Amino acid sequence: MALALRVAFPLLILSVSKDLRVFHSEDTIEYIEPARSLIQSGRFAAKGLPEIERTPAYPILFIPGIMLGGIEFVTISLQILLSCFSVYLVYKIAVLLFDTHEIGLLCAALYAVEPLSIMYASQLYSETLYATVLLIFLYFLCKYLKNDALSDIIFAAVALAATAYVRPISYFLPPLITFALFIWALLRRQQNRKLILHATIFFMISMGLIVLWQVRNRVDTGYSGFSAISDQNLYFYVGAGILAEKNGIKYIDQQKKMGYGDPETYFSQHPEQRTWSQDKIYRYKNREGIRLVVENPLIFLKLGAENAMTTLRETGTADLLDLIKVDQESPVRARLKLIMKLPLFIGLCFYWLLAVIGIFSGRWQNGAQLMLLITVAAYLVLMASVGGVGYSRFRHPVMPIVCVMAGCGLFTIMKWLKYRANPGN
Repeated sequence: MALALRVAFPLLILSVSKDLRVFHSEDTIEYIEPARSLIQSGRFAAKGLPEIERTPAYPILFIPGIMLGGIEFVTISLQILLSCFSVYLVYKIAVLLFDTHEIGLLCAALYAVEPLSIMYASQLYSETLYATVLLIFLYFLCKYLKNDALSDIIFAAVALAATAYVRPISYFLPPLITFALFIWALLRRQQNRKLILHATIFFMISMGLIVLWQVRNRVDTGYSGFSAISDQNLYFYVGAGILAEKNGIKYIDQQKKMGYGDPETYFSQHPEQRTWSQDKIYRYKNREGIRLVVENPLIFLKLGAENAMTTLRETGTADLLDLIKVDQESPVRARLKLIMKLPLFIGLCFYWLLAVIGIFSGRWQNGAQLMLLITVAAYLVLMASVGGVGYSRFRHPVMPIVCVMAGCGLFTIMKWLKYRANPGN
Protein backbone atom coordinates (compact mmCIF):
# COMPACT_ATOMS: atom_id res chain seq x y z
CA MET A 1 0.00 0.00 0.00
CA ALA A 2 2.82 2.39 0.87
CA LEU A 3 4.59 1.68 -2.41
CA ALA A 4 1.40 1.98 -4.49
CA LEU A 5 0.48 5.36 -3.00
CA ARG A 6 4.01 6.77 -3.35
CA VAL A 7 4.25 5.68 -6.97
CA ALA A 8 0.73 6.84 -7.86
CA PHE A 9 1.16 10.33 -6.40
CA PRO A 10 3.95 11.66 -8.69
CA LEU A 11 2.32 9.98 -11.71
CA LEU A 12 -0.93 11.78 -10.94
CA ILE A 13 0.86 15.10 -10.43
CA LEU A 14 2.77 14.65 -13.68
CA SER A 15 -0.43 13.86 -15.59
CA VAL A 16 -1.84 17.22 -14.44
CA SER A 17 1.23 19.47 -14.60
CA LYS A 18 3.06 17.87 -17.59
CA ASP A 19 6.31 19.26 -16.18
CA LEU A 20 9.03 17.44 -14.21
CA ARG A 21 10.18 20.79 -12.80
CA VAL A 22 7.20 20.85 -10.43
CA PHE A 23 9.07 18.35 -8.26
CA HIS A 24 11.89 20.88 -7.78
CA SER A 25 12.02 23.50 -5.04
CA GLU A 26 13.93 26.76 -4.85
CA ASP A 27 16.62 24.88 -2.94
CA THR A 28 16.97 21.90 -5.29
CA ILE A 29 19.70 23.41 -7.45
CA GLU A 30 21.72 24.09 -4.28
CA TYR A 31 21.92 20.31 -3.77
CA ILE A 32 22.45 19.41 -7.43
CA GLU A 33 25.40 21.78 -8.00
CA PRO A 34 27.66 20.29 -5.29
CA ALA A 35 26.63 16.79 -6.41
CA ARG A 36 27.85 17.61 -9.93
CA SER A 37 31.04 19.04 -8.48
CA LEU A 38 31.65 15.80 -6.58
CA ILE A 39 31.32 13.85 -9.83
CA GLN A 40 33.49 16.19 -11.89
CA SER A 41 36.26 17.11 -9.47
CA GLY A 42 35.72 15.19 -6.24
CA ARG A 43 35.21 18.51 -4.42
CA PHE A 44 32.05 19.50 -2.58
CA ALA A 45 31.71 22.93 -4.16
CA ALA A 46 29.28 25.28 -5.89
CA LYS A 47 30.03 28.20 -8.23
CA GLY A 48 33.74 27.47 -7.89
CA LEU A 49 33.78 27.84 -4.11
CA PRO A 50 33.67 25.21 -1.35
CA GLU A 51 30.03 24.67 -0.40
CA ILE A 52 29.39 25.47 3.27
CA GLU A 53 25.64 26.13 3.36
CA ARG A 54 24.51 22.66 2.27
CA THR A 55 25.77 19.49 3.91
CA PRO A 56 26.81 16.53 1.72
CA ALA A 57 24.39 13.68 2.50
CA TYR A 58 21.41 14.76 0.38
CA PRO A 59 23.50 15.92 -2.61
CA ILE A 60 25.06 12.44 -2.69
CA LEU A 61 21.55 11.03 -3.30
CA PHE A 62 21.45 13.02 -6.56
CA ILE A 63 24.63 11.43 -7.95
CA PRO A 64 22.96 8.29 -9.43
CA GLY A 65 20.35 10.45 -11.19
CA ILE A 66 22.97 12.83 -12.57
CA MET A 67 25.13 9.99 -13.85
CA LEU A 68 22.16 8.17 -15.42
CA GLY A 69 20.77 11.36 -16.98
CA GLY A 70 17.45 11.29 -15.13
CA ILE A 71 17.66 13.38 -11.98
CA GLU A 72 13.93 13.48 -11.28
CA PHE A 73 13.08 9.87 -12.15
CA VAL A 74 16.05 8.25 -10.38
CA THR A 75 16.03 10.47 -7.27
CA ILE A 76 12.27 10.21 -6.78
CA SER A 77 12.48 6.42 -7.23
CA LEU A 78 15.17 6.26 -4.55
CA GLN A 79 13.09 8.46 -2.24
CA ILE A 80 10.04 6.24 -2.74
CA LEU A 81 12.12 3.23 -1.70
CA LEU A 82 13.44 5.14 1.31
CA SER A 83 9.93 6.18 2.31
CA CYS A 84 8.73 2.56 2.08
CA PHE A 85 11.71 1.50 4.19
CA SER A 86 10.63 4.15 6.71
CA VAL A 87 7.22 2.44 6.92
CA TYR A 88 9.04 -0.80 7.77
CA LEU A 89 11.15 1.02 10.38
CA VAL A 90 7.99 2.41 12.00
CA TYR A 91 6.74 -1.18 12.26
CA LYS A 92 10.04 -2.38 13.76
CA ILE A 93 10.15 0.45 16.30
CA ALA A 94 6.53 -0.20 17.35
CA VAL A 95 7.14 -3.93 17.81
CA LEU A 96 10.24 -3.08 19.85
CA LEU A 97 8.29 -0.66 22.05
CA PHE A 98 5.09 -2.64 22.56
CA ASP A 99 6.24 -6.21 21.86
CA THR A 100 3.04 -6.64 19.84
CA HIS A 101 2.92 -7.47 16.13
CA GLU A 102 -0.61 -6.08 15.78
CA ILE A 103 0.33 -2.62 17.08
CA GLY A 104 3.35 -2.59 14.77
CA LEU A 105 1.12 -3.24 11.75
CA LEU A 106 -1.30 -0.49 12.76
CA CYS A 107 1.56 2.02 13.19
CA ALA A 108 3.00 1.07 9.80
CA ALA A 109 -0.43 1.31 8.13
CA LEU A 110 -0.98 4.80 9.54
CA TYR A 111 2.39 5.93 8.21
CA ALA A 112 1.80 4.23 4.86
CA VAL A 113 -1.17 6.54 4.23
CA GLU A 114 0.21 9.64 6.00
CA PRO A 115 -0.18 12.51 3.48
CA LEU A 116 3.09 14.40 4.09
CA SER A 117 5.23 11.28 3.73
CA ILE A 118 3.50 10.46 0.44
CA MET A 119 3.81 13.99 -0.93
CA TYR A 120 7.44 14.66 0.02
CA ALA A 121 8.65 11.29 -1.30
CA SER A 122 8.24 12.75 -4.79
CA GLN A 123 9.63 16.22 -4.11
CA LEU A 124 13.31 17.00 -4.39
CA TYR A 125 13.63 18.02 -0.75
CA SER A 126 15.84 16.37 1.87
CA GLU A 127 12.79 15.40 3.97
CA THR A 128 12.46 11.73 2.98
CA LEU A 129 16.14 10.90 3.44
CA TYR A 130 16.18 12.75 6.75
CA ALA A 131 13.13 10.89 8.09
CA THR A 132 14.63 7.51 7.15
CA VAL A 133 17.99 8.17 8.82
CA LEU A 134 16.23 9.63 11.87
CA LEU A 135 14.15 6.45 12.21
CA ILE A 136 17.31 4.33 12.02
CA PHE A 137 18.70 6.38 14.91
CA LEU A 138 15.48 6.02 16.92
CA TYR A 139 15.33 2.27 16.29
CA PHE A 140 18.84 1.61 17.58
CA LEU A 141 18.50 3.96 20.54
CA CYS A 142 15.14 2.43 21.56
CA LYS A 143 16.78 -0.99 21.22
CA TYR A 144 19.64 0.18 23.43
CA LEU A 145 17.25 1.46 26.08
CA LYS A 146 15.79 -2.05 26.17
CA ASN A 147 18.96 -4.17 26.02
CA ASP A 148 21.87 -1.88 27.09
CA ALA A 149 24.00 -3.27 24.23
CA LEU A 150 27.08 -1.21 23.36
CA SER A 151 26.73 -2.03 19.64
CA ASP A 152 23.26 -0.45 19.60
CA ILE A 153 24.46 2.81 21.15
CA ILE A 154 27.30 2.96 18.61
CA PHE A 155 24.93 2.43 15.67
CA ALA A 156 22.59 5.07 17.15
CA ALA A 157 25.45 7.57 17.44
CA VAL A 158 26.54 7.06 13.82
CA ALA A 159 22.95 7.37 12.58
CA LEU A 160 22.38 10.55 14.59
CA ALA A 161 25.51 12.12 13.13
CA ALA A 162 24.27 11.12 9.68
CA THR A 163 20.99 13.00 10.26
CA ALA A 164 22.98 16.20 10.77
CA TYR A 165 24.75 15.63 7.45
CA VAL A 166 21.29 15.46 5.82
CA ARG A 167 19.79 18.43 7.67
CA PRO A 168 21.79 20.56 10.14
CA ILE A 169 18.74 20.88 12.41
CA SER A 170 20.09 17.78 14.22
CA TYR A 171 23.28 19.58 15.27
CA PHE A 172 22.20 20.04 18.91
CA LEU A 173 20.63 16.59 19.31
CA PRO A 174 23.85 14.78 20.38
CA PRO A 175 24.34 16.86 23.57
CA LEU A 176 20.59 16.77 24.29
CA ILE A 177 20.34 12.99 23.92
CA THR A 178 23.59 12.50 25.85
CA PHE A 179 22.23 14.56 28.74
CA ALA A 180 19.05 12.44 28.73
CA LEU A 181 21.15 9.27 28.72
CA PHE A 182 23.15 10.51 31.75
CA ILE A 183 19.91 11.19 33.63
CA TRP A 184 18.58 7.75 32.66
CA ALA A 185 21.82 6.11 33.81
CA LEU A 186 21.69 7.85 37.19
CA LEU A 187 18.05 6.86 37.69
CA ARG A 188 18.82 3.24 36.87
CA ARG A 189 21.33 3.04 39.76
CA GLN A 190 22.27 -0.50 38.79
CA GLN A 191 25.14 -0.62 36.30
CA ASN A 192 25.12 3.19 36.14
CA ARG A 193 28.89 3.33 35.61
CA LYS A 194 28.58 1.19 32.49
CA LEU A 195 25.64 3.25 31.25
CA ILE A 196 27.48 6.54 31.85
CA LEU A 197 30.42 5.15 29.89
CA HIS A 198 28.03 4.23 27.06
CA ALA A 199 26.55 7.74 27.11
CA THR A 200 30.04 9.20 26.87
CA ILE A 201 30.87 6.96 23.91
CA PHE A 202 27.61 8.01 22.25
CA PHE A 203 28.50 11.69 22.56
CA MET A 204 32.08 11.25 21.40
CA ILE A 205 31.05 9.33 18.27
CA SER A 206 28.00 11.39 17.29
CA MET A 207 29.54 14.80 17.98
CA GLY A 208 32.96 13.74 16.78
CA LEU A 209 31.62 12.77 13.35
CA ILE A 210 29.79 16.10 13.11
CA VAL A 211 32.88 18.09 14.12
CA LEU A 212 34.79 16.48 11.23
CA TRP A 213 32.72 18.55 8.79
CA GLN A 214 33.40 21.69 10.80
CA VAL A 215 37.11 20.96 10.47
CA ARG A 216 36.66 20.62 6.70
CA ASN A 217 34.85 23.97 6.56
CA ARG A 218 37.55 25.63 8.65
CA VAL A 219 40.39 24.27 6.53
CA ASP A 220 38.76 25.04 3.17
CA THR A 221 37.13 28.41 3.90
CA GLY A 222 38.01 29.63 7.38
CA TYR A 223 34.35 29.15 8.40
CA SER A 224 34.28 27.22 11.69
CA GLY A 225 30.58 26.35 11.81
CA PHE A 226 28.91 23.14 10.68
CA SER A 227 26.61 24.74 8.12
CA ALA A 228 26.29 28.38 7.09
CA ILE A 229 22.59 27.83 6.44
CA SER A 230 22.08 28.49 10.16
CA ASP A 231 23.56 31.98 9.72
CA GLN A 232 21.39 32.55 6.65
CA ASN A 233 18.31 31.53 8.61
CA LEU A 234 19.22 33.73 11.57
CA TYR A 235 19.45 36.75 9.31
CA PHE A 236 16.88 36.16 6.57
CA TYR A 237 14.27 34.22 8.56
CA VAL A 238 14.54 35.00 12.27
CA GLY A 239 15.80 38.54 11.75
CA ALA A 240 13.39 39.23 8.89
CA GLY A 241 10.48 37.96 10.96
CA ILE A 242 11.33 40.28 13.85
CA LEU A 243 11.83 43.30 11.57
CA ALA A 244 8.60 42.57 9.66
CA GLU A 245 6.70 42.50 12.95
CA LYS A 246 8.28 45.79 14.08
CA ASN A 247 7.80 47.51 10.71
CA GLY A 248 4.27 46.24 10.19
CA ILE A 249 4.99 44.75 6.76
CA LYS A 250 4.66 41.28 5.28
CA TYR A 251 7.36 38.79 6.15
CA ILE A 252 8.16 38.03 2.51
CA ASP A 253 8.44 41.76 1.72
CA GLN A 254 10.94 42.21 4.55
CA GLN A 255 13.01 39.32 3.19
CA LYS A 256 13.07 40.89 -0.27
CA LYS A 257 14.01 44.23 1.25
CA MET A 258 16.98 42.57 2.98
CA GLY A 259 18.11 40.91 -0.26
CA TYR A 260 17.05 37.31 0.38
CA GLY A 261 17.76 35.31 -2.77
CA ASP A 262 19.13 38.45 -4.48
CA PRO A 263 22.84 39.03 -3.75
CA GLU A 264 22.86 42.32 -5.66
CA THR A 265 20.16 43.81 -3.41
CA TYR A 266 22.00 42.54 -0.32
CA PHE A 267 25.36 43.97 -1.43
CA SER A 268 23.77 47.28 -2.42
CA GLN A 269 22.87 47.67 1.26
CA HIS A 270 26.25 46.37 2.44
CA PRO A 271 28.73 47.47 -0.27
CA GLU A 272 31.72 46.96 2.03
CA GLN A 273 30.95 43.22 2.06
CA ARG A 274 31.65 42.78 -1.66
CA THR A 275 35.30 42.20 -0.80
CA TRP A 276 34.67 40.15 2.35
CA SER A 277 35.34 36.42 2.62
CA GLN A 278 32.51 33.90 2.94
CA ASP A 279 33.39 33.40 6.58
CA LYS A 280 33.23 37.13 7.40
CA ILE A 281 29.86 37.61 5.64
CA TYR A 282 28.27 34.68 7.45
CA ARG A 283 29.66 35.81 10.80
CA TYR A 284 28.08 39.23 10.19
CA LYS A 285 24.69 37.64 9.44
CA ASN A 286 24.99 35.50 12.55
CA ARG A 287 25.75 38.51 14.77
CA GLU A 288 22.92 40.58 13.28
CA GLY A 289 20.41 37.77 13.76
CA ILE A 290 21.46 37.22 17.37
CA ARG A 291 21.40 40.97 18.03
CA LEU A 292 17.80 41.23 16.81
CA VAL A 293 16.79 38.30 19.01
CA VAL A 294 18.49 39.74 22.11
CA GLU A 295 16.95 43.19 21.52
CA ASN A 296 13.46 41.79 20.82
CA PRO A 297 13.01 38.66 22.97
CA LEU A 298 9.23 38.98 23.31
CA ILE A 299 8.70 39.28 19.56
CA PHE A 300 11.05 36.32 19.04
CA LEU A 301 9.12 34.16 21.51
CA LYS A 302 5.77 35.24 20.09
CA LEU A 303 6.83 34.39 16.54
CA GLY A 304 8.30 31.08 17.71
CA ALA A 305 5.01 30.08 19.37
CA GLU A 306 3.01 31.07 16.28
CA ASN A 307 5.38 29.15 14.02
CA ALA A 308 5.13 26.04 16.20
CA MET A 309 1.33 26.09 16.02
CA THR A 310 1.48 26.58 12.25
CA THR A 311 3.87 23.65 11.90
CA LEU A 312 1.60 21.40 13.96
CA ARG A 313 -1.66 22.27 12.17
CA GLU A 314 -0.76 23.03 8.53
CA THR A 315 -1.73 20.28 6.10
CA GLY A 316 0.61 20.93 3.15
CA THR A 317 -2.27 22.00 0.91
CA ALA A 318 -0.36 25.00 -0.45
CA ASP A 319 2.51 22.75 -1.59
CA LEU A 320 0.03 20.40 -3.22
CA LEU A 321 -1.55 23.25 -5.18
CA ASP A 322 1.89 24.39 -6.29
CA LEU A 323 2.57 20.89 -7.58
CA ILE A 324 -0.48 20.99 -9.84
CA LYS A 325 0.49 24.53 -10.91
CA VAL A 326 -2.50 26.46 -9.60
CA ASP A 327 -1.64 30.16 -9.86
CA GLN A 328 -1.07 31.98 -6.56
CA GLU A 329 -3.45 34.81 -7.51
CA SER A 330 -6.15 32.64 -9.06
CA PRO A 331 -9.58 32.70 -7.34
CA VAL A 332 -9.76 28.99 -8.09
CA ARG A 333 -6.81 28.44 -5.75
CA ALA A 334 -8.70 29.74 -2.71
CA ARG A 335 -11.64 27.42 -3.40
CA LEU A 336 -9.43 24.42 -4.06
CA LYS A 337 -7.42 25.14 -0.92
CA LEU A 338 -10.56 25.10 1.21
CA ILE A 339 -11.90 21.94 -0.42
CA MET A 340 -8.61 20.07 -0.04
CA LYS A 341 -7.59 21.45 3.34
CA LEU A 342 -10.69 20.38 5.27
CA PRO A 343 -10.37 16.59 4.85
CA LEU A 344 -6.59 16.77 5.32
CA PHE A 345 -7.03 18.79 8.52
CA ILE A 346 -9.63 16.33 9.85
CA GLY A 347 -7.23 13.49 9.09
CA LEU A 348 -4.40 15.32 10.88
CA CYS A 349 -6.59 15.87 13.95
CA PHE A 350 -7.39 12.15 13.88
CA TYR A 351 -3.66 11.35 14.00
CA TRP A 352 -3.07 13.77 16.89
CA LEU A 353 -6.05 12.37 18.83
CA LEU A 354 -4.90 8.79 18.39
CA ALA A 355 -1.36 9.79 19.42
CA VAL A 356 -2.62 11.35 22.68
CA ILE A 357 -4.64 8.20 23.41
CA GLY A 358 -1.55 6.12 22.67
CA ILE A 359 0.63 8.17 25.02
CA PHE A 360 -1.77 7.66 27.93
CA SER A 361 -2.75 4.09 27.06
CA GLY A 362 -0.40 2.53 29.61
CA ARG A 363 0.92 0.07 27.02
CA TRP A 364 4.48 1.45 27.02
CA GLN A 365 6.87 -1.16 28.39
CA ASN A 366 9.68 1.37 28.87
CA GLY A 367 9.03 4.96 29.95
CA ALA A 368 12.49 6.02 28.76
CA GLN A 369 11.57 5.05 25.18
CA LEU A 370 8.40 7.14 25.34
CA MET A 371 10.32 10.14 26.66
CA LEU A 372 12.90 9.69 23.90
CA LEU A 373 10.23 9.91 21.19
CA ILE A 374 8.54 12.91 22.80
CA THR A 375 11.87 14.70 23.29
CA VAL A 376 12.99 14.22 19.67
CA ALA A 377 9.59 15.25 18.29
CA ALA A 378 9.45 18.37 20.48
CA TYR A 379 13.03 19.28 19.58
CA LEU A 380 12.35 19.07 15.83
CA VAL A 381 9.22 21.22 16.03
CA LEU A 382 10.71 23.84 18.35
CA MET A 383 14.04 24.15 16.52
CA ALA A 384 12.27 24.64 13.20
CA SER A 385 9.85 27.13 14.75
CA VAL A 386 12.44 29.35 16.41
CA GLY A 387 14.28 29.21 13.09
CA GLY A 388 11.87 31.81 11.81
CA VAL A 389 9.02 30.09 9.96
CA GLY A 390 6.10 27.72 10.54
CA TYR A 391 5.58 25.20 7.78
CA SER A 392 3.96 21.77 7.39
CA ARG A 393 7.22 20.55 5.84
CA PHE A 394 8.91 20.84 9.23
CA ARG A 395 6.35 18.44 10.73
CA HIS A 396 7.31 15.74 8.22
CA PRO A 397 10.07 14.06 10.30
CA VAL A 398 7.80 14.15 13.37
CA MET A 399 4.98 12.18 11.71
CA PRO A 400 6.65 8.74 11.98
CA ILE A 401 6.88 9.31 15.74
CA VAL A 402 3.24 10.43 15.81
CA CYS A 403 2.27 7.28 13.89
CA VAL A 404 4.00 5.06 16.46
CA MET A 405 1.95 6.70 19.20
CA ALA A 406 -1.22 6.82 17.07
CA GLY A 407 -0.98 3.12 16.21
CA CYS A 408 -0.92 2.33 19.90
CA GLY A 409 -3.94 4.61 20.38
CA LEU A 410 -5.83 2.91 17.53
CA PHE A 411 -5.07 -0.51 19.00
CA THR A 412 -6.36 0.67 22.39
CA ILE A 413 -9.63 1.89 20.84
CA MET A 414 -10.06 -1.35 18.88
CA LYS A 415 -9.52 -3.44 22.02
CA TRP A 416 -12.04 -1.30 23.90
CA LEU A 417 -14.64 -1.64 21.12
CA LYS A 418 -14.07 -5.38 21.01
CA TYR A 419 -14.56 -5.59 24.78
CA ARG A 420 -17.75 -3.49 24.55
CA ALA A 421 -19.10 -5.80 21.83
CA ASN A 422 -18.13 -8.96 23.74
CA PRO A 423 -17.80 -8.06 27.45
CA GLY A 424 -17.62 -11.72 28.46
CA ASN A 425 -14.55 -12.49 26.31
